Amino acid sequence: LYTVWAGANDLFAVAGGAPAQATIGAAVTSQIGVIGGLQQAGARYVLVPNIPDLGKTPQFLAQGAAGSAAGTQLSATYNAALFGGLTSAGLRVIPLDVFSLIGEISASPTTYGFTNVTSPACGAVSSLLCSPLNYATPSAAETYAFADGVHPSTAAHRIVGQYAVSVLEGPRQIALLPYSASVIGRARADRVGLHLDGKPEADGMRWWGDLRGDSMRYDHGRVYDGIGPAGTLGIDWSRGSLVYGAFGGFGRNSFDFGQGGGSFDESDATLGGFVGWYGDHAWINAQVSHTWISYDVDRTVQLGPATRTHSGSPDGSNLSVGLNAGYEFGEGKVRHGPVASVLAQRISLDGYSESNPGSTALAYPDQDFDSLIGSAGWQASYAINEHLRPYTRLTYDREFESQSEQAFAQLQSMPGVMPYAVPGLDMDRDYGTLTLGARSTVFGLAADIGVMTTVGQKGGTNATGFVTLSGNF
Repeated sequence: LYTVWAGANDLFAVAGGAPAQATIGAAVTSQIGVIGGLQQAGARYVLVPNIPDLGKTPQFLAQGAAGSAAGTQLSATYNAALFGGLTSAGLRVIPLDVFSLIGEISASPTTYGFTNVTSPACGAVSSLLCSPLNYATPSAAETYAFADGVHPSTAAHRIVGQYAVSVLEGPRQIALLPYSASVIGRARADRVGLHLDGKPEADGMRWWGDLRGDSMRYDHGRVYDGIGPAGTLGIDWSRGSLVYGAFGGFGRNSFDFGQGGGSFDESDATLGGFVGWYGDHAWINAQVSHTWISYDVDRTVQLGPATRTHSGSPDGSNLSVGLNAGYEFGEGKVRHGPVASVLAQRISLDGYSESNPGSTALAYPDQDFDSLIGSAGWQASYAINEHLRPYTRLTYDREFESQSEQAFAQLQSMPGVMPYAVPGLDMDRDYGTLTLGARSTVFGLAADIGVMTTVGQKGGTNATGFVTLSGNF
């Protein structure tokens, strides 16, 4: 990450009498040249804060209404020229709207912990030479917005830093939404594909129902974590070795963005179809489903003592196609054999603009997320008696689709600036899945109870607890 913040001293020169058009034009051209040179040298992510509203600084406020208005106009002119030039040159940068942020702080100083936004904390001393001996009050570094006539104080600089972090992290947070949908989609597909325990004993119609608890936790919760329930209900028709059916389901999960970044709720409703062939030892089945997804997102931004919340409710969908197969060796108590599966998911998420407009509010484009997971491994079971058969399954899983290298967003307060990009999510594509369970009979119903968790997954863990019941009509 590179930062290019320039132009303020050129505007001070204009305020002191230098020719405005020539001075601003030269400064803007120079800054664009520096940014272009960095990108040509390989810099992909360049942070470019705009010029703060000079009219809100103590130096320009001291000149009265006319001086303050002139300072504001200087900043606005430079910012428009800079970002217009960057757009014309096709240079994508990460913008920071410090101009609007300073205006918001000046309009409501106590919200951000300030008691003074019009006078310097260091009095007549420059911030370069200021020490606590020069403070207007002992706590001036934390309660004054400006250290000297134009430079932010310690507390104000901290808020600018928090603002920058929120702009950098926002697109990556929203990129988690389709990823979480893919994890939930895989858990659902696994339960659909494994709800039958071999060839049905007789032809006819059966029902089955599944309750799950899906959990995700990444980087010890610093990226995100959450858990939620889901249920699936299906009907099967069997004739000989052939089984076909339909299923539907609903789920709701609640997640927290890491490090106090907010939260999101995900609700989904699914309809799908199933067909399978089950022999004495081998089996294969396929499924297709469509899921309607809705989100309620609250992204929080901490600015000093102030907490801003930006909300949105985008919708999405997940089209899934899965194939499962296996073979069992053995006729007695011990059975074991290979298993394999493949699951393709196409997840789409609508773009949206966050609520609570201001310098920190973002807008996001549509997202398309493709997943193709192949799994291969071994399963084994042991029949303790005719009513209880514990089992285990271990697979190696590979995500064959490469995820987006970048995540995008746009500052709502700077609508003319092109969307910016930050590095996308980097989730582990090679890991294992371990399932421990037991098939039994509960109140005359066939039951499958167990847990499934990823193993060897760098940076995170996905886990599911499940109970599946089935019976005849």
